Amino acid sequence: MSNDKILIIGRHAIGDDVRRQYVERGAEVTTVDSYDGGDVAGAAQYTEYVVLGDDTLAVTEADARSVEMLSRIAADVEPTAERLPVAHLLLRAPSTLRLLLATDLPAVVGERLDVYPFTMEDAWAKRIIAHLPSPDDAPDAYPPLDRRPITARSRQRVHVVIIGFDTYAQAIAINAALTAHFPNYRDTDEQPLRTRITLIARDIVPRRDAFIAAYPHLFAHSYYRTVHVDRRTTDLHQPMYVGRRRDFVDVEWEFVDADAGHPLVSARLSRWAGDPAQQLTLFISMADDAASLTQAMALPAAIADHGIPVWVRQHSDTLGNLAHADAHLSHIRPFGMDRCGYDVAAPLLGMARYVNYVYDVVYSGDGGFPSQMPRREVHRAWREQKSTKMRMSNVCNVMTMATKMRSLGHSADDYATFYALTADEVDTMWRTEHNRWSVERLISGTRPCTDQERAEILANPKLKNVYKRERDVHVDLCACDELGLDATGKHVRVYDDAPTAAIPLIVKSYIDDCHENGRHA
Repeated sequence: MSNDKILIIGRHAIGDDVRRQYVERGAEVTTVDSYDGGDVAGAAQYTEYVVLGDDTLAVTEADARSVEMLSRIAADVEPTAERLPVAHLLLRAPSTLRLLLATDLPAVVGERLDVYPFTMEDAWAKRIIAHLPSPDDAPDAYPPLDRRPITARSRQRVHVVIIGFDTYAQAIAINAALTAHFPNYRDTDEQPLRTRITLIARDIVPRRDAFIAAYPHLFAHSYYRTVHVDRRTTDLHQPMYVGRRRDFVDVEWEFVDADAGHPLVSARLSRWAGDPAQQLTLFISMADDAASLTQAMALPAAIADHGIPVWVRQHSDTLGNLAHADAHLSHIRPFGMDRCGYDVAAPLLGMARYVNYVYDVVYSGDGGFPSQMPRREVHRAWREQKSTKMRMSNVCNVMTMATKMRSLGHSADDYATFYALTADEVDTMWRTEHNRWSVERLISGTRPCTDQERAEILANPKLKNVYKRERDVHVDLCACDELGLDATGKHVRVYDDAPTAAIPLIVKSYIDDCHENGRHA
């Protein structure tokens, strides 16, 4: 029997599933339906919190009240435990999640709670796209974007095609950009192998513009094109510093203004399905379930013939599961169901603590990475990293853990024999990690330095942290070969080397703790 005491606050469709998961763990669960009960009396007695929001409130008001609720809980929690209590924060508006990850939660919240903020769109996107080694060795039900490992010598790219442009489609696109980074991208190649993300929708331009405006620094430094199918024209955007600096974004974008059933689009999907130079995955997220499922069943035959995974947004999984059970439609899988989709074990958060410890050792030492991960020290370093924004940055790192393991020739669950990386493997994979970090920082709202800022920092490295703090600009947002020294005299490559070389230790430490703690590290 577990000693965990869980407080669930608010009402949401996933509430019953969240409660079920805790009950199956043997936890004692208390629920409070709304925020109208005044103060959260005795909040300190609970070991974990789930804030679902109040479904009687408008979306942004519910999000604001949820953040206020976290502050009230934190004020009642004594920051004395070795391990911070986890607070799962369900937000209703994707813009609220972007705001929290671009700014931060109040200091008292980060000091006393281990917060995992998410929307249902983001939870489902991570569930499908971000894979982790499993402590129970169970096969992963979700095929990865890189179904065939992409090594440094591979001549394939991952290609994500999304039909529709709702909030679920946008979450899939951003999480694919955070996750799909591979060692065969080289900025010096004549045609670098970037991950490609294609979004297809009729009258896409206004929605494209709003999407780009939400992530301005990502798109300012990315290649993207808009294809006007009816006019048979294409508009190409090139990165801001093209021709002046080396390329450093390994993801490219395509916006297609057409219905997915347009003959030219259908022909293109058929060609992509059979193209040996790419690994294709389709997502369909349209206005309603019927439209999404109809579109999935109307895809060209080449999609099924080549076994291309097709994820279809459904409020209920009943019809999607019927389709998946049919031999001719087994490539179709439902996602985005209203009443499930969030894992209260928060495995990404669990492994992120170990990545954070690697950085803690690197920053406090001579640049080497740890040879062991004492649990007490791991949790100490996590407590001392009080910024929820920076904790979530570690989550973004572990989203690529399984992909990196496959690129290194290991399965995602090969933690028992995956002992160490060779010097050559580190030399290859640190570049992949830097490229991943660059995209993550751009998505979070950090921008590269201007030419003037770059010159000032190169002349006085101490300005690097000043500009990071005051302007949210980063001189290391550049190509791998343009990186230099930091203010301590260390080459900044060490911050990519260390978490790369430590991958086997991170994975094994996380899995060992999961086994010792009943899956929850």
